[in-house]
This record gives sequence, C-alpha cells and structure tokens, in this order.
Amino acid sequence: METGSVASVTVALLGGWAAWTLTEYVAHRWVLHPRGRGRLATAASAEHRMHHRHPLATRLPLRITGHVALWTLALGSVSVVAPVVTGNGVPAPALGFAVGWALGYSVYELGHWRTHHRSSQLRWRRDIRRHHLIHHRDPGGVNYGVTVDWWDRVFGTHRAHNGGERV
Repeated sequence: METGSVASVTVALLGGWAAWTLTEYVAHRWVLHPRGRGRLATAASAEHRMHHRHPLATRLPLRITGHVALWTLALGSVSVVAPVVTGNGVPAPALGFAVGWALGYSVYELGHWRTHHRSSQLRWRRDIRRHHLIHHRDPGGVNYGVTVDWWDRVFGTHRAHNGGERV
C-alpha cells in the first residue's frame, strides 16, 4: 500500500462516506422502489416490500450477509482496480475511500435498524427517524434517504414532517 497524508486519507474516507449516501439514495429509490415491473423488480425489491409491511421483522443472517458483501465489494474492488490504475500498489487514499463507503453502509444498516426499534434523545437522530418513517407511510415516493436527507432535497423527493402528524 502506498502511503498518503493523514489529511488525504481523511478526505478520502469522508468522500467514501458521502458517496455511500448517494449509493443508498439511488439504490433505495430506483432498485428497491422500482416503478413498474421491469428488470429492476428484483428479489431485493421484494425483500424491501416485506420490510415496508413488517418494518420490525429483522433477519439477522441477511443483515450480516449485507455487511460482509459490501465490505468485500469495497475492499476487493480497490485492491483489484487501484493497482491497475496506478501501476503499483493501493494508494492509502483509495483504501480510505473504500473504507468510508463500506463504513457508510454499516452506519446506514445499524442506523436503519435503530430507526425502527429505538427512539433517541438526540435531535438529529429524531429528525432522520421522522424522515424515514414518513417514507414508510407515504406511498407517493418520498424520503428515500435513511442516513441523511440531503439527497431527497437535491432530487426533490423530500417531504417535511408536518408538526401535527404522528410518526
């Protein structure tokens, strides 16, 4: 592995996490909630529909498989692609980006579980919980972000919490 400055690795790690949040939004909106019954109406979207019907039902083996698969994809990709692109080892910032992306998935998965199973004293956690629970209750296709809401704001799918509604 090639070395990189602490700053460059930190920026790459944060960039990987930000890239994860976009991956999360895109996958949730267009893979897990496909419009129509085309090629995107996959087993993943069927599993997701079950989650909408029974949000507290958790299949631990499936969740663990997700963590292992995403970490393997991230680290495997960087260890194969980076040497081809650079002509030698894996640059530390590339590894930082991959770790940030995979860590983003783990934070998303744990946060999503917590959203459905626990309330929080932290305002930002309550806000993102409200954001996600509106998604579960609104069939019109809003609030696809689970970790953050900014992609919903960028793509026009954000629906704010109405102070009078219970979530």
